[in-house]
Amino acid sequence: MEKLTGLIAAPHTPFDHNNKVNFAAIDDIAALLIEQGVKGAYVCGTTGEGIHCSVEERKAIAERWVKASDGKLNLIIHTGH
Repeated sequence: MEKLTGLIAAPHTPFDHNNKVNFAAIDDIAALLIEQGVKGAYVCGTTGEGIHCSVEERKAIAERWVKASDGKLNLIIHTGH
């Protein structure tokens, strides 16, 4: 395991107007963080919405972040509930 260095963002989990996770927006957020030189993301953590998602939603959110970051962000996935 490597030591985390640099800026680690705590991005929000985007939802649409029907209160469903907006997975396409995760791609946009990840791309913006990468473009701005952010080194990692703490997903489903400090912004609070992770605890309000189902286990299935949180797994899908984590999987989308892995795909969207394409190895360019260190990811910390909050798993507490």
